[in-house]
Amino acid sequence: MWISKYPPRKTLNESTGKCSLPVSEWQLYSKNPIIFTGKTGDWDELSSSWGSIVLRNKNQWLMYYSGRDASKKLRIGVAFSEDGLNWRKHGNNPIVSCGASRSWDVDGVYCPIVWKNKEAWNMIYTGINSNQYQIGIAQSNDGIEWFKSRYNPVFCSPVRSDASRFGKPQTEGWGLFFDDSGYYLLHNSVTKKPREIRVAHSQDLISWKSPSSTPLLASEGCDSDLGYMKYCAWPYKFLAHFLVFSAVSDKMYKKSAIGLWRIAGLLKSEKAEFLGYVVKQRPGWHEREVDTPFVINDQQNERIRCYFGGRSPRNRWTEGVAFISCSLFEANLNRNLRKST
Repeated sequence: MWISKYPPRKTLNESTGKCSLPVSEWQLYSKNPIIFTGKTGDWDELSSSWGSIVLRNKNQWLMYYSGRDASKKLRIGVAFSEDGLNWRKHGNNPIVSCGASRSWDVDGVYCPIVWKNKEAWNMIYTGINSNQYQIGIAQSNDGIEWFKSRYNPVFCSPVRSDASRFGKPQTEGWGLFFDDSGYYLLHNSVTKKPREIRVAHSQDLISWKSPSSTPLLASEGCDSDLGYMKYCAWPYKFLAHFLVFSAVSDKMYKKSAIGLWRIAGLLKSEKAEFLGYVVKQRPGWHEREVDTPFVINDQQNERIRCYFGGRSPRNRWTEGVAFISCSLFEANLNRNLRKST
C-alpha cells in the first residue's frame, strides 16, 4: 500500500510564511529558465511552461509543456534533453492542438500529464471552451503523434464551489498518482476563488469520481494571505513519506510560492502537515508568480528535482528547476516527523 500512517502532529499555518519544522532550502538552478518562450508569431510566443517530464533513461528526457500564442490559445508541445537541463524543442510542435469548432477544447489544451506504460503513451490534459474547463485524455504509440479519446471530456468537478460565476464547471487537472488501486488526479478551479486542491479517482481513466467534497488542501487565512489559494499540486511518494507540492498565493497573485505538505494519503481526511516552501517568487523571470510543480527523483545524481513554471513582469511564462540532495531531503523529512510527534 502507498498510504502511510503517521502519529499525531502539530498544526501549522502556512499563511504566516513561517514553519517550525523547516525543510532545507532548495537550490535554484543558476541558468534558469531552462525553456524560453518562442519568437514573435510562434505558437508558444507568450508561454512555454506548465510541463511534465518523462525520463526514458538517464540520457533521454522528454518535457511535455504548454504553449500560448499571441491570441492566448493554448496548445501542447514537447522538448528533448540529455540531462533535464538543456532542452531543444521538437521541430513539429505543437503536437496536441485545440479541438474543432464548438468542441469542448476549442479554445485551448494545456497542463499535459504524460506517462508511458507497456501498451502506450498516455496523457491527461485540460481543455477550454469559453469559461469552461474540463479534463480529457489522449494516447500515442511514440509520444509524438497523439490521438484524443472519443470519450472526451472524461471529467469535470461535480463540486458546486468549483463552478464559475456563469454556472459553468471549472476543472483544471495537475498532479497524478497511480497504483494498483487506480488513478488519483489532483484538480482545482481556475477563476473561481479561492482555488483549492481536490482529488478524483478512476480505474480506467474514463470514468472518474470525486470520493469527497472536502478539499485535500483547503484555503486558509484571508484573501491577502499567502495560502489563501492552493492550486496546480503534484503528489510525490518519497520512501515512507507521501508529499504534495502545491502552488499557493493570495487572491490577486501578488504573493506566490511552491509549498510542501506531508499527508497520510490522498483520500484521508486528516489535515495535511505543512513543511515549508520550496520556491518563492523572485525578481526576474519568475517575479510575478510560480506554479505547476513537477517533482522527479534524479537517481543518477542523487537529488530531487522540482520543475516549476514562472511568470515574468511581462506576463511571459517559462520553466525552471530547483534541486535538493536525496540524503538531505530524507534527513529533513525524518527530523521534522520526529519533532511533530
